Amino acid sequence: MKVICPECEEYFDLSINEYDEGDALDCPECAIDLTVVVQGGRLKVKTEKQRILEEEDEFDQYYEDDA
Repeated sequence: MKVICPECEEYFDLSINEYDEGDALDCPECAIDLTVVVQGGRLKVKTEKQRILEEEDEFDQYYEDDA
C-alpha cells in the first residue's frame, strides 16, 4: 500500500501485514520519524507533532462535551 510522507510528500510502500497502529518508522526519503495510523482499514503515516496535536484536540473535545 502506498502512503505519503506528510513532511517531504514522497510516496513509499507499507505492507498492511507488517505494520500495526502506533508503529514507528522513518521516511525513506527525508528520515523524519513517523507513526502508523489505521483509518478505515487503510494505513496512513503521521509525524509525531501531528499525532500529538490530534490527541490534544480529542482530549479538549471530550472535556468540552462534558461541560
